[in-house]
Amino acid sequence: MSRNVRSVHRSSRTSHHSSSLPHFLLAIPLVLLPILLGGARIWFQAWVMALFCLGCMVWVWTGSKEGMRLPSGWVVAALGILACVPIIQALPVPMSVLEVISPERQVWLQRVVDILDVRPYWTSLSYAPVLTGFGLLWWVFCAVVVWMGMRQLKVPERSGWFFGLLLILAMLQASYGLFQVFVPQAGVLWAEYSGAEGCARGTFVNRNHYACFLNMLWPVLLAWVISLDQMLPRPHGMTRREHQEQVWHKKFLFGFLVGLVILALFFSRSRGGILAALVGLTVFLLLNRSKRAEMVIMVCAAWAVMFAYGWVIGFDEILARFDRIGSDTGRLILWEDVWHMITDHSWLGVGVNGFETIGRVYNTSLPESKFYYHAHNDYLQLMAEVGLPLALALILSAWTLWLVMARRVRRKAKDAQGPEALLAAGALAGCAAFLVHSVVEFNWQIPANQLYFLLMMGLAWVWSSEERGRRTDD
Repeated sequence: MSRNVRSVHRSSRTSHHSSSLPHFLLAIPLVLLPILLGGARIWFQAWVMALFCLGCMVWVWTGSKEGMRLPSGWVVAALGILACVPIIQALPVPMSVLEVISPERQVWLQRVVDILDVRPYWTSLSYAPVLTGFGLLWWVFCAVVVWMGMRQLKVPERSGWFFGLLLILAMLQASYGLFQVFVPQAGVLWAEYSGAEGCARGTFVNRNHYACFLNMLWPVLLAWVISLDQMLPRPHGMTRREHQEQVWHKKFLFGFLVGLVILALFFSRSRGGILAALVGLTVFLLLNRSKRAEMVIMVCAAWAVMFAYGWVIGFDEILARFDRIGSDTGRLILWEDVWHMITDHSWLGVGVNGFETIGRVYNTSLPESKFYYHAHNDYLQLMAEVGLPLALALILSAWTLWLVMARRVRRKAKDAQGPEALLAAGALAGCAAFLVHSVVEFNWQIPANQLYFLLMMGLAWVWSSEERGRRTDD
């Protein structure tokens, strides 16, 4: 009898560990990438990916099957086709083939041949094949993390640990950012950066990337705080009134903390980030079909302040500030150089992660000793790296998917049953802020921001689905 009891306890402990292990695996990249300078160092990415893969091996070794089911066939096929692009770019091809599919690349190689007097018979389409290969591994890693997140967080009522983790991470970033505002000489961890002193940057080197990261957190956290009365079940033995009082206390505290996150975002002084925050707030209000007068007044007041600010200092001055990247050049001049790169490699691009390598050649707006690592426009850089056909297809797919989910949320908000519609609206608001901000920045190139954007899109898809997702897959 006692042996049977011990076996039951042992099996229950094993099942508890196996069920909590996926949560831990999902938390590894979500916590480490933002803390380690947004993951904007390739060796950071490699270590995080290696740690995650090691955890997955342990997960498989334990024999747990929870959340292991593959996505639908069309999703796997789409991801497979997408993965073929960096493979084609990185693999060597004959020079005769290169001359047909990428003549500009062949011209640059011919110049190298003339200088070194060595003729390569095989070469790659990518200007940085090793980095392109690493980009493929990163895409696979992101796909696995997002799919795991969609499986584990499908039921919001069972995802309190996730929202608590987001709130803690957002508060750490906000606190560090506000500390940088009050202590201007404070830097960003160990990174050497001489610009943007006195602005909130958190653990991100660039204040714009910091603002983008917070823009993806505060809408979904605000939605979580608003829906706490539906997310938190009433404990046994507690009266309804006591439960309501407890929920309202938590709403007040967590709402105050979300307010601090938004405050830190504004203290980043990122013009694109603040504008994206207003876009996110407006989207959040529209998707919720909210008729609360205070929310409408808040959104109208925010846009009124922005337009009043523009009227006072002049919209020409604002547009000029948006154009300026630094003291050296402006975005429009840089984008003109990038467009030349796109037209020269219009079919298959310069290779995933190859922009920095070839970007120096197309630099006409800076001295020879300086160059830009990124295009300061994610859409243009995507076109340059993967080619016009695939880039346009990806951009159109992303916006179309967002609009489809927005329509689903609007329909689901009519039922007012469960927190899914509100949480999906928060996730879509953060994604809208990301997509808008990417017009003038390179947030897609920051691993933490890229992963969070993909995860929010995936969660918005799950939470906005017609099925309420009350079942779990064992």
